[in-house]
Amino acid sequence: MTTVQLETPCNPRLSYKYVELENKLCVVLVKDPTTKQSGAALSIGFGSFSDPKELPGLAHFCEHMLFMGTKKYPSEAEYRNFIQNNGGYCNAYTASEQTNYHFSIPCDCLEGALDRFAQFFIAPLFDQGSTNRELRQINSEHEKNVKSDTWRFWQLLKDYSNKSFPWHKFGTGNTETLVESAEKNGIDIRKRLLDYVKENFSAHHMKLVVYSNHELDALEKTVRELFTPIENNPKASRLEYSGVPFTQEELGYWIDLVPVKEVHTLSLVFCTDAGDNEYESKPEHCISHLIGHESKGSLLYYFREEGLAEELTAGSIWSGKGWSVFHISIDMTNKGLENVDEIITACFQYIKVLKTEGFQEWIWDELKDIAEMEFKFKEYTDPVSMAVATAGDMHTFKPEDTLSGHYRHRKLDLKRVNDVIDCLTASKMNIVLESRLHEDECTESSAWYGAKFRRFKIDAEKIKKWDNPEANPKLALPPRNPFCPKSFDIKPIPEDNPKEPQLVVRTAQAEVWWRQDDVYKVPKVVAHWNIVSPLAYNTPRNRAMFRVYSAIFQDKLNSMSYLSEMANLSFDAHCSMLGFSIAVEGFNDKAGKLAETIFTELAEFKVDKVQFEMWKDKTKRQIANTLMDPPYQRVMDATNSCLHQKRYRPQHIIPEFDDITLDDFNAYLQIFDAIKVESFVMGNVTKEDVVGLHERLDKIYFSKKKALPSNDFPWPRVLQLPAGKDLIYMYENTIPDDPNSALEIVIQVGKRSPWSCAIIDVLVNLMDSPFFAALRSVETLGYVVFCGCKSDNGVEGIRFILQSSEHGPMYMYSRVLCFLEAFEEYIHNLPEEALKKSVEAEIASRVDKAKSLKKRSDFFWKEIGDYRELKWHRDEAEIEELQQLTINKMKALWDEKISCNSTQRSMLVVAIAGAGSTELVKEIQQECPPRGWLHKEPTLPTKVAHKTEEDTENADLPITLGDKVKKINPTVWLVDVPAFKATCPTFPAVIV
Repeated sequence: MTTVQLETPCNPRLSYKYVELENKLCVVLVKDPTTKQSGAALSIGFGSFSDPKELPGLAHFCEHMLFMGTKKYPSEAEYRNFIQNNGGYCNAYTASEQTNYHFSIPCDCLEGALDRFAQFFIAPLFDQGSTNRELRQINSEHEKNVKSDTWRFWQLLKDYSNKSFPWHKFGTGNTETLVESAEKNGIDIRKRLLDYVKENFSAHHMKLVVYSNHELDALEKTVRELFTPIENNPKASRLEYSGVPFTQEELGYWIDLVPVKEVHTLSLVFCTDAGDNEYESKPEHCISHLIGHESKGSLLYYFREEGLAEELTAGSIWSGKGWSVFHISIDMTNKGLENVDEIITACFQYIKVLKTEGFQEWIWDELKDIAEMEFKFKEYTDPVSMAVATAGDMHTFKPEDTLSGHYRHRKLDLKRVNDVIDCLTASKMNIVLESRLHEDECTESSAWYGAKFRRFKIDAEKIKKWDNPEANPKLALPPRNPFCPKSFDIKPIPEDNPKEPQLVVRTAQAEVWWRQDDVYKVPKVVAHWNIVSPLAYNTPRNRAMFRVYSAIFQDKLNSMSYLSEMANLSFDAHCSMLGFSIAVEGFNDKAGKLAETIFTELAEFKVDKVQFEMWKDKTKRQIANTLMDPPYQRVMDATNSCLHQKRYRPQHIIPEFDDITLDDFNAYLQIFDAIKVESFVMGNVTKEDVVGLHERLDKIYFSKKKALPSNDFPWPRVLQLPAGKDLIYMYENTIPDDPNSALEIVIQVGKRSPWSCAIIDVLVNLMDSPFFAALRSVETLGYVVFCGCKSDNGVEGIRFILQSSEHGPMYMYSRVLCFLEAFEEYIHNLPEEALKKSVEAEIASRVDKAKSLKKRSDFFWKEIGDYRELKWHRDEAEIEELQQLTINKMKALWDEKISCNSTQRSMLVVAIAGAGSTELVKEIQQECPPRGWLHKEPTLPTKVAHKTEEDTENADLPITLGDKVKKINPTVWLVDVPAFKATCPTFPAVIV
């Protein structure tokens, strides 16, 4: 038995214990006496690198199958049901060299969850029926990623990497690799899976983290009892491999890759010998800090100044012991696309600066100080997130560095950093250009994702030129960071310090709220501002110009905000439906200075033609690219557009960019002269600090604007869907040849109140597990199967989101209706114990919300700047409703608002029809009368795919879904959504 003293952050609330069990399983235990939610994660030191050559994706498949029943708990739904019915969450992921399983659950239920969890690694069943269904889910997950540019990019690089190195493999798997290939080669996939587990699973390759409010000794006793039975198999050794992802034979190539989205991305890909094992000296982190820097003298600053690129990132994307794939990614402008060679040359000019001047000790000291400051004052992370990250880190860091390894800079090794810089040469590089510029010449198709590309050797003369570039006087090492805090003192807290936000400034133009932190006592602050204007969203054209305004504003602040971000003082500015939302968060010492800089830029905002054209084009492409997002994401945007009185979709905004000139833009800025300011500041700040900051900002910016009249405030309004009708809006997938269809179903319940929030959360908690089990696990509808709450500007409801590459929207719609019919019987016969568990879980989630300064301030800010109801004790009010919730109240809500037999149900279905499912869309559009909607009942499927009696038995479902839909409400097909919205009333706005 081994016990290790961990290096921990300066947080007196948390206590830790590191132990090694008798079977060599290493465990970190965390006690947080204030938490009501626990979290646990177990990481196995095997991942996709361990896939047999003949079965790519086997590790990923194993990840799926461990959920599907164990010898002690044979029902495949047992673990997930226990977690979700008690208000928890569970998931897993497969990486290159580890697989991570994790869950969160109320602390009172932790032991039961750990018992079921441990059985994954003691005696999994791998039932044959589950095996067949999960193979379909693996393929569905792959189909979800087929149109993702990120997946396409990396897999193409892997395809042309060193074939003897495991990075070359196709890690996710699909039907071809796990079904067809297995059948072709006479492989019993279930038997091979059992062999894989026997060969690789061993306690000494597992790392466990458990976070709870339990006493550490008691938690250790529980963990020992439950996890010591995991076998320690000395023959199971971690995958040993040698070499690097790219040898000289695979380097020196140019790849033109045709993207799905409209992007111009240039990637320089290098292979270095700096790996995860060098975490104490962090050579690659030092290099990525310099190449990815954004202050004056940096590559990105130079590119933006020349109008060549908008974004640049640099760093190790994939790494292991003794190797790393170092990646410089540049999002280019149209001008940059025409001058790719100049951009590549500049990259090597900057690398030459690093090689010539060498890595500087003062840069190391600055990085070290900032990281140690961040670690010392590290705040609360939710239990499961902390467990997941820590379990993974335990494979890399020394036991005593488990918590601090990412932060501590222990060994200054200037020579090692400079040696790694020397690896960044043009002769040891591959280039990938993602653009449609050479689409006609890209005649090859990638193996797994069907991406069009061409690959050829880079000209030797170009390589020679890049490796010996002329000096560029505009490129230099970064300056010292002026935002590094000097003071960490906690300001005196008055005895009568208010527990709720106080309104400290109120004028016709501004409302400023403040609360001094007396709970977390860290030298930090969180500040929010809403700069409200009706001109931000009142027309598609103004929305387009405001998006450009926001992009240029952020660009102008970029070099300064990057420095503040590096010093753990972050800045965010984004467009909302109301106007600008600005936030500053981090150490309070320099927060006021940052805020003044931000608002000075707003006050002095000017733009030239080059900047304007560059960011107009970038913004247009960004919005256009959302039309290429995964269908389930696009369908959510379309749903919001249907539900909001004023909400513009990308296709409404994109055409507006074409004729917007710089003169138009400047004229728009001139009329942007009346604003409403909403602000909230919380943290290590006094009332006088906040009032003084507002007075300075008022002189800088606010006083130069008029006060927005109260009747001009752009209150967001949500449509009140008609009762007794099922509204369907369906349109074609905009991605060519994408087989994926998706839909979102929204059922409105009513205005937000403590009662509606409480009862809907309990209902969703009860539905979540059987919905997932019935439609994803048993019927394998698709990889994306979700049900949850729909909270939208004061209106509460329930939502269902699905995506499938095998089934069209009407099939998915019919199965959700069948689920609702089946679940109705369950609700009407709901066991008291099931309701009690769900209520307790929801109460626990409300008690456990605010564990950090940011979380607490975000809660208050939502009341001020979003809900606008100022209900500081919302959680307590909802807990009171939960405590009074009865089965009869649940039945009454269901029967009135959700039941398929209710004529009071208000339902909206928004669907995207994938390739092969578009005939109905065309038919509806042809038949639709001029008014924009059509009354017509759909022909719904009556046969269920992929379901057998064996499937249902193994799933142990609390409900049984029928095959036929029984619906009484008429269907209304929406074609002209704006015309239909014009006929709908809205819910009243929330006005304080």
